[in-house]
This record gives sequence, C-alpha cells and structure tokens, in this order.
Amino acid sequence: MNIVIIFITSSACGKLQWYNSSNTAPPLQNTPDALHHGLNRTGVRSDDFPNVDIVSTGLQKQIIQGKDINLASLLIPSFESPQSHTILADGMEINVGNKPDPRLNRQLTIQEFIKAFGKFKRVMTSAFPGRRFELDAYEEDIIEISNFYGNKFYDYHKLFSAKASTLLQEKQIKVDWSKRDRDLMILIGAGVEINICKLCHMVDHDTKFCPLQLAEKSVSTPHLTKNSGNSDIRGRKRFYHNGKEICNNFNSLSGCNKDGRCLFLHMCSNCRNYDHSATTPINVEVLQNELRNHSDKSFVYYLCNGLKYGFDTKVSVTSLPTLECRNNLSARSQPNVVNELLRKECENGFMYGPFDTLPFSSYRVSPLGVAEGKYSKKKRLILDLSAPHQSDIHFSINELIDKDTCSMSYVKIDNAIDIILKYGRHSWLCKYDISNAFKNCPILPSQWPLFCIKWEDKYYFYVRLTFGCRSSPIIFDTLSQAICYIATNNYKVNNILHLLDDFLTIDPPHAEGERSMALMMMIFKRLNVPIAMHKTVGPVTCLEYLGIILDSEKMEARLPQEKVDRICEFISSISVKSSCSKREVLQLLGHLNFASRVILPGRSFVSYLINLSTKAKELHHFVRLNKECRIDLEFWLRFLKNWNGINMFYNSTYISNYDMELFTDASSTIGFGGKWFYSSWPTEIKNITNSKHSMAFFELYPIVVAAVLWGASWKTKKVLFWSDNMSTVEIIRKGRSKCLYIMKLMRKLTWCAYTTIQNPGTRCRHFSGTVSQNLRCNMVLKQTVEQLWTTSISKRTKDAYDIGFMHFKRYLLLNNVTFTNNLAPVSEEILIYFVAHCQTVLKLHYSTIKLYLCGIRYNYLKENCSDPLELYNGKPLPRLTLILNSVKRSQNQNKRIRLPITFDILEQIIKRLRKGVFSKFIDLMIETASVISFFGFLRCGEITVIKSEHFEPAINLCISDISFTDNIANLHLKQSKTDPFRKGIDIQLHKINSHICPYRVLKRYLEIRKTFISSYQNTDPLFVSIGNLAMEREFFITKIRHVLELCGYNPKNFSGHSFRIGAGTAAGQANIEDHMIKTLGRWSSDCYVRYIRTQPISIKHAQQQLAESINH
Repeated sequence: MNIVIIFITSSACGKLQWYNSSNTAPPLQNTPDALHHGLNRTGVRSDDFPNVDIVSTGLQKQIIQGKDINLASLLIPSFESPQSHTILADGMEINVGNKPDPRLNRQLTIQEFIKAFGKFKRVMTSAFPGRRFELDAYEEDIIEISNFYGNKFYDYHKLFSAKASTLLQEKQIKVDWSKRDRDLMILIGAGVEINICKLCHMVDHDTKFCPLQLAEKSVSTPHLTKNSGNSDIRGRKRFYHNGKEICNNFNSLSGCNKDGRCLFLHMCSNCRNYDHSATTPINVEVLQNELRNHSDKSFVYYLCNGLKYGFDTKVSVTSLPTLECRNNLSARSQPNVVNELLRKECENGFMYGPFDTLPFSSYRVSPLGVAEGKYSKKKRLILDLSAPHQSDIHFSINELIDKDTCSMSYVKIDNAIDIILKYGRHSWLCKYDISNAFKNCPILPSQWPLFCIKWEDKYYFYVRLTFGCRSSPIIFDTLSQAICYIATNNYKVNNILHLLDDFLTIDPPHAEGERSMALMMMIFKRLNVPIAMHKTVGPVTCLEYLGIILDSEKMEARLPQEKVDRICEFISSISVKSSCSKREVLQLLGHLNFASRVILPGRSFVSYLINLSTKAKELHHFVRLNKECRIDLEFWLRFLKNWNGINMFYNSTYISNYDMELFTDASSTIGFGGKWFYSSWPTEIKNITNSKHSMAFFELYPIVVAAVLWGASWKTKKVLFWSDNMSTVEIIRKGRSKCLYIMKLMRKLTWCAYTTIQNPGTRCRHFSGTVSQNLRCNMVLKQTVEQLWTTSISKRTKDAYDIGFMHFKRYLLLNNVTFTNNLAPVSEEILIYFVAHCQTVLKLHYSTIKLYLCGIRYNYLKENCSDPLELYNGKPLPRLTLILNSVKRSQNQNKRIRLPITFDILEQIIKRLRKGVFSKFIDLMIETASVISFFGFLRCGEITVIKSEHFEPAINLCISDISFTDNIANLHLKQSKTDPFRKGIDIQLHKINSHICPYRVLKRYLEIRKTFISSYQNTDPLFVSIGNLAMEREFFITKIRHVLELCGYNPKNFSGHSFRIGAGTAAGQANIEDHMIKTLGRWSSDCYVRYIRTQPISIKHAQQQLAESINH
C-alpha cells in the first residue's frame, strides 16, 4: 500500500521527496532549525514529528476531491487492506479479497467520530487551508447534535456528507459545512426524544441543573391539614376580590392545573390583574429557537418580547381621562348576537369580563358594533376605536396612533402570477389561513384600559389585538413574516407569499406539493398557531387567493363568477340612474379597483369616476353622472359580460415591432401606413386636423389599425411599439387622454387587445431618428451554432476539456470562491494557484495541466469572453508562462522512453508470430496490424479503439475501408490527428518483393477472417478480438509487448507509437527524401524529424565521413 505522510510544516513536499528517494539525511539548510538536534547520518528522530497522519493515497485523493468518505475507513489500521476479510477455517487463515470489511458498517460513537473526522479535517486543510474554520464549526455542530439526539448524529453526518459530495461532483455546487441542514435534521429527528429539561423544557441544560428545581425545593410544603382561618390547606394566606377567593395555585410557580374547573379566581393576588403577563397560544420558546439565526436581532426581540409580555399598540398617549361611549346601533339592535359573541370572546381568552366595575383608575370604553360579512353573512364584534367622532375634547384611540408608522405594503396577485409563470403549467398551489388572526397577539397589560367595552351594565376589556385598531395589521404581520422566514430558511419551503393571515406556497410541477403542505402544517403545529382548516387548501392547481382564482392548469387568473355577477349588477344599477351618492361612487370604485387586479388596463377607465367622487364633500351628497362616466361604465359592463373576467398569463418580455417588422407612421396631409399596409385619411378624419392633439391622434391611428388587422397573432404577447411622437407615448402609457377622439382610439385599442387577443400588454417608447434593429432570435441558426461548437474539437478533446474545467470550478468552490453562473472568476493569479494545485494536490503531469488550461480557455471563449490565457495584446500571460516552465523542468526526470520498432525488429516480431505465440487467428491479426502500421506510418489509435463498445463505423477502421486494385491495397482512414476536418485520406500499400509484404499479408488476413469470424459485414471492424468486438488499444499493445519480450527486448521501452517512430527512423536511414517522408507519414511540417531516431552506428559513419573529407 502507498503511504502518504502529511507533515504540518511548510516544507512537507521536500521531506516527502527526500524520504522516498534515499536513506541519507537531507542537507541542514532544508531542515527546520528546531529539528537540527535530532539529525544524524541516518535521518531524524520519529518523535520529532508528532502531528503525522498516515492515510492511504486513495483515501487522501478522495478526501481532497470532495467525495463521500466513510469515516470508519480512517480508523482501520493502515497496514490492513480496507477490503480484505479473514476467515478462520480449520485453523487456517484465508483472505477473501472482494468481501467488504464489516467494520465499515459500524455506527461510530462520538469519540470515534472526533478521532476520524480529525484525520479527515487535517487531510482536507493540507490542500485547502481556508476550510479549517468551516470544518471546525461542522465538528462543533455534530457534537451539539450528539448532545440532543444521541447516536443520530452519525446518521446526520452520513446523509450530509453524501449530499455535499453529490452536489459537488454532479452540479459543481460547494456546500458550506458550517451551516446545518434543516431538512436532514427533520429527517433524522423524527420520532426521537430530545434531551431537554423536564421542568422548564429548555434545551440548554439538564433537569438536575434547572434553576426551577432549586426554587421548588426552597418552598416549604407543610402538611395538608384543613385550616378554617386566613390560610389555605397548604398554609398560604388567602386573598379575595369582590367577595371571591383568589386561587393561590394560580399565583404559585407551578400554576393551577384545573383550568376551567377551578372554583377560585385566576387573577394576580398583588395587582388584581387577571394575569401576571400577556397570554398567547403561540409557543414563544419554539419560535425564538427557530429565529435564532435571523439576521435582524431587533426584529426577533420585538416579536418574542411582544408575545411574552404584550405588544405596544403604538398609542402615543395612554393616560387618558375616563370616557364611556355609547354602543353602535348595529350592536344595540342585535342583543342576542352580541351576548353570544361576547361569551365566545371570553371563553377564547380574547377579553376578560364581565365586571361590575373595571379594575382600572381610568379607562376608555369604545362603541361596540357588529359587522356582517357582505357575502358570507358571518357576524363578528367590532370595536369602534375611531370614536368619539368629531370631538373637540377627546381624541379617539386611532387618532393617537401615527398613520405613517402603521402603514405597510401588501403582497400583490402579480407576485403569485410571476412565480406560476416561472414554473409553468400544472404548478402546485397550497393555501393556509390563520384563524382569529389579530387575536393571537396579546396587548401590553398597561394598555388594557384603552380597549374596554360596556354591555348591559357589565364591563369587559380586550387583552388581545382587536379588529378596528389601526396598529393591529402591522403588529400581526411581524408574526406572519417570522413564519415565512422559518419556512424559507429553516425548512426550505420556497416561494411562500402572505397577506396578513393568508399564506400561499407555490411549487414546480415536478416537485411534491404535499411536502410544502406537510412542512407548513408542521410549522404551525410546532408554533401552536391556530389554523382555519376549512380555509386550508392544497396541493391543487386551482384555488382562490386574495379573491382571485389562480389556475395553473389553464394558466389563468380570473375573477370568481359570483364576483363578476355582483360587479355587473352594481354597474347596471348605477347606470340607470341620473345621479348617485358619493358613497355609491366610492363603493363602485372599490369594486372596479378590485377587478383591475386581473383587468390590468381597467384603471385607465375609472379616471372620470374618480374626478366625479371629488366633487361631493359628504358621503350622502349626490353627484350627476356625465357622458364620459357612462362610457366608462359601459366599457366595464360589456367587458365583464363578454370576457368573463379572465386574464391570461402572458409573456413577461416585450416583443418589439422590429421583431414583427410592424413599422407604422403617419402624415397629417398624406395618410398613414406601415410595411404591410397604407391608406389615405378618411373624410371624417380630416375634419379634426385642427385639434392640438391631432399629431398624437394620427400617430396612434395606424397602431390601432394594425391591432385590428393582426391582433389575433399577438395572443399572450406583450407588444412594444416605438413612436417618434412623445404625446402618443404618454397617452398609450397612461391609457387616457383629454381628447375625446383619442380616447375613442384608446378604447378601441384596449377592447381589441382583450376581446381579440386577451392581452393588455401594449407599450410604446420614444426614439429620436433611426434606431438599429434588435437582434432576432433565429432558432435554426442558434441550433446550428451549438452544433458547430460541438464539432469544433474532437469528442476526446472535449471530454478532457470538460474534466479540466470541472476541476477548476471545484478547486474554486472548495476554496470558498463563489460564483452565480457557469463561468467562475478568472485571473492570472487564480490560474497560477490552480497550476500549483494540479501539481501538488492532483499530482498531474505538465501536459495534463496544459490541457486543463486549454479547457478553461475553450469554455470562456465559447461564452463570448476574452481569452483568459492571454493579455489584451494577444501575448501569453508572462507569470503563468514562467510557472508552467518551472513545472515542466521539475518533471523532466520522468521522461518516457519510446524506442522505435525498425524493420529489423519487425522481422523478428513476424518470425516469432509465424512460429506460434497465441492462437492462429490472433497471430495473423497482430502480424497484419504490425505490418500495415509500419509501412503505412500509422498511429496506434488509427487501427484500434479505446473501448470496444465505443466503436463507430463512421469513424473507426472497417472492412469496407480496404480495397484492392492491381498490386495495390488501398486503406481509407476516415479521420486522423492530422485530418481534423475528417476529409479522409487514402494510404497505398503496394505489393513489394519482400517476405514481409503489406499487400500480401493484408489480403491473406481478410481471407482467414471470413472463416474464423462469423460476421463479415462491411461495417464490421477490420481488426477484432474476442466476440467479434473491435480490437482495443490495450489488447494490441499487450500482445506486441509480449512478443517483444520473447524476442529478448525490454517491453516497457516500446509503445503503440513505436511503429510510426520506427517507420520514420527506417526512412531516414534509407536516405529517402524529406518530402517523401512527410508524404508517407502525412506530416505537414518538419516535426517528422523528431520521429527519426539516429543510431550510434549512423553517428560513427557520419564522423568517419567527416574525417575522410578533412584528410582529402
């Protein structure tokens, strides 16, 4: 086994080189000063190097490459083979080589893990020192998981390591080991009992170290004897409020466990409040733990502190004088409904009461009202915190809350549509709804007196946020934001939207929507957030969200039919009137504004209604409907009835009129037209030429004509028009104009867009002068370019380039260099360090490193980037060139020896094969391949394949590539190294007067092949081995070397290229002219001279000729 010694010193490589090369001590100047005392003639003391990990070469390489490592293999002694297995049978030991070691399947203890991971960490950081902090943090995290989940820590490690390795090897994504994987923690933690304190349920200490245990022990517990005095049965003092006894258990540390069955008052015995602190169903401890990695610590503190102790409702002045307002008529007229709703509010803990008198020195009683759902008819209590209205003495609660601090932006339906468009048809949708939304958040106890009500001479006060309070939405939204953060960051629930208590998750079609549903429900359950199950839907492809139906199957966003009917009915009722109240106009605007969520240009057709609503001061004042308002209402009514409120999802990018060659222009005196149409102005159009908006009208007219003619072809497209008239641009952009004639065109354009093409996306831009045409998307040319890139280099070179580029990206990722796209950052400095990495860590040869660099250049050039290996002036990078030269010089000692197979050696090979070495057919095939390789100056790869299954008749040598004419055998090479464009080349093998004739041996081989091999088709390989498979390179070289060894040669000095080298050498010795040698070997340059090996006898003969010429 190869042993790798990792020294924690800067000169590790030098010591390793010395240790492997000789037994003599290294020079003193190459040895650390601290070790000089241990030097002697035979080396240094072993204990001078305490930090040495002995790891096998294979394991070290796998660790550095980021592969998944079984840590148990690092604990097995290095002198054992990890795959060996010993069986004792009848006192004998038998080694079975291919049976896995059972020790590799052990569940490591935490001590064994620390020992094994320490070795792993030191090997990794020897190649990537920057990862030490990351791996240290991972080790600490594993220890923490072990403390809470026991032996499950090793399951987490195995899953995490496998996941990190897969992402790195397959997707070139480097995982940060210092960050815990939430998905894996959920997987391994399912059903496992966590080690927590049984008293306070915290995870940071054990039960026996809980401070509550000391507090409980310090409380004296006298004998439970009945005491009729001022003490209860436990000897505690009795307290009373309004004649009723207060529960002492409720005021104790352990609390009262009787809940609603307790006969005593559950209120504070000191302050007479009903609780020491605010109450909420939310599990604040779990919430705080889930938010521990949140970047905004102030947000986490505000939310958790508010849930524990109550939220500040942002009332600027809390010390208000006592005021009692009269209840609204909606409550006074429905006493039975109010009684029932109050009872439920008290049972749910949203308010306390009833009281004869309030326990506050000053308080505010606001009017109580009953709100009824317009369509659901569900009734609920509303606290009118805007009362008293128009009072000069008292401020209302909402008036004391700043509007600006409570303003917030809500999610739009467009956000959901954009995600569905991104994922495409059949995206999965899930909807969740929190029940009693605001009332899950407690109010600060000091502000309870501000939220009181009075009903039937009894007082109540709210302890949770109320509907009607200006600050309730923004306070509750912090909880919703926290839930979204937890789902996204802790449980990887992507694409979650929320509007207060309504949540929506969207998953791609190939994903499992059930996962998001299960995770969200688990989050709500863990946080103890109440869910309205009747409003929870999914995973489905069609649901209603924010009042809009999202249909990913039909790719539609539409209004529910009942809402369409209601809006149409309301518009019809308004249209028949000559006048209506301001309240009715505002209600209509509310309906139309809601419909505009899916009828996108609808906002352009409410401007007259908005102007009309401003003419009346009070809600009960009436306004008269003018002609323009009725036209807008007619448009809305026709549109809703005919189009049925459907808005197709459309393309997110605009198609320019250049792409469609849709050019339009107009002249006020001549006419209008474009590339595909033209016309003079109709008579009725000429009558408005004096209008100040006439030019905008003329420019808009041909655009509308084009929409009428070809609008059906623009379906689901967003069309971008260019115009040289700025007024036209603004009119189309805003959708309205003061000119009635232009508004007619705008209505026609919009109506055409929706009724014909169902697409609101038309836009116009301004340009000055001539604008160059946009690049057109031609898919045919694009595919052709991709194909040309694929064939620009050979498949073998492409594979090598891909491997090199993969190593480059992996090297950067493992050194914490991140990048968003496929192209990593590159500079001369980065390339230099990559070369050093290839030499020292990957142990690559100089030629392989250069090949990897070429792969980097190829990928950057393909992405239209500059050559990373050259300067701006085209010269190579100077520092990188010097580094590569240094690598080349350091590896020169390992130069490979390749001796030529000259004609003399070929004769010996042929004689030995004819005597019989292998089988009759194999001997003849090896002889034929050797002879034609020599006389045809062939490379080994031109007659063999790397792997037999990779044989391709269109590329490799087949039977059909051999043809015979008079005394000539023609061999057709379909591709070769010197023929990159695969034009093909014919090699002539003539019939010669020699016992080794390529013509005769090839003809004889083909005749024998017909009898020995069953298949003889033109597309079959010329040379075959076992099973009629193409002869592999390794098969041919192995056979040749075996014959050379029988002939008395050292087979290691010969390779598959030796025939071509031998042919060139023989040609040089035969004094064949240079141009003929280049023709025979298909050389286009003078590099053929490197193939000619000069023999010593030739040098002697040349020197003899020199001496004779001098003597003469």
